[in-house]
Amino acid sequence: MSTRNLLAALLLLAPAVLGCESKSGKELKKRPPSRESSAKLALPPGGTWSSAVMVTESGSFERAYGGRGGIGSATFYYARTTLLLARSGGGEDRVQISAGSLENTDANAVLEASDRQWRLAAPSDGRGVAYAPERVEEWRWVALESAKPFACSHLVLEAKGGDPCASAPRWLDFALEMMAPPDPKRAHPEGPDQNEWPELAALVSRDWGNEALLKALTGAALRERSGLALAGVERGALQAIQSAVAFDLYPNSGSFNAHRCSPEIRVAARSSLKQSASSGSVVASNAALLLGHSNDAEDQRAMAAALVSEDWAPPATVVRDLEWPRALAWSLSASACSPLSRFPNEVQAAMIEWLNRGAAKPESALPLVFALVGCGSAESRAKLSALSATDADGETPAKPDPVWPATLDELWQVGVVDHGALTHPIDAWIRAALKARK
Repeated sequence: MSTRNLLAALLLLAPAVLGCESKSGKELKKRPPSRESSAKLALPPGGTWSSAVMVTESGSFERAYGGRGGIGSATFYYARTTLLLARSGGGEDRVQISAGSLENTDANAVLEASDRQWRLAAPSDGRGVAYAPERVEEWRWVALESAKPFACSHLVLEAKGGDPCASAPRWLDFALEMMAPPDPKRAHPEGPDQNEWPELAALVSRDWGNEALLKALTGAALRERSGLALAGVERGALQAIQSAVAFDLYPNSGSFNAHRCSPEIRVAARSSLKQSASSGSVVASNAALLLGHSNDAEDQRAMAAALVSEDWAPPATVVRDLEWPRALAWSLSASACSPLSRFPNEVQAAMIEWLNRGAAKPESALPLVFALVGCGSAESRAKLSALSATDADGETPAKPDPVWPATLDELWQVGVVDHGALTHPIDAWIRAALKARK
């Protein structure tokens, strides 16, 4: 067969081969985009939420692909199930149910997930909602005692006497167990997973007056090989945790006095940071972040020593932080500029030493410049000025220096979130900071 005839045959066959959709795919497209996949459950009165119901959405979309074999697109089918919780005062919250959510090119599996029906149950005290697929006795739990609903797909409830809620844990006990040291007998033998961790940390931050929760959270963050990064926690939640850790240093913290945390957490964080095996690891970054609101000179010295340390651990012994030492630099700078901070001269010297090495990552260098210009000594500013001097040939910069933000939060937005740290060399940022201070 000639090439021309072969191409013509392929064109004729293409609709049959590529356009022929499976029976399950066609069935799936007949389903409504969204439907209630359980009976609506009324929750006990007086709670944050008044009712619960499962909602399943389904459909399909095209996803492009490309590679050595060519380019094209494939049809993906999806089913997404959420527990919809209606708030007593109006509004709603949605909790993704992983067992009822699937995205695949196999329409059969997705159709099964889309058609699945669910059962719901709740205890009389309203502390949560248990759920399970129809004809399956594996009940799981969504806790409702915290500020927001918290779901865990690992915990399987034992339906004692036919009541799955009888064995459901209280939120506090559940959270403490999740963050406890590894235990193969628990639902979380190695602690929370990467998806649960940010949400769990955010909920703990809302209950920062509970020292047991705070100690459990920081204990998990400082545990080697856990890989649980505080840098991935929502920024407002992280700042609340940092403030709780540092409150023992602020004698006039007003209404917070009743919830002042003991210094044990700062001591543990400082100890983790000092251990050479933690340098450059997620644990080292976590330790530094926990000290971010500390005004204690010893904490600042520990962070400065870690910044200039080159005592790296063998890669196999720790979970690496690929952005090290960004978290450390931002935390040290926030600490140096915090109220009542003494900002020791040796800490300033370590910052300048690190900047002077010339290998500083821009996103890590910016906060150090902020601290040295805004909170450092005249001698430190003079050294910074020397670092940002124009070239010996007096060459004019290719573009104007950037505008220097007024606060660390603004600098984070400009430098990290908007990637502004990469748009100018560090000497331009130093000049902008020094100019803004005048």
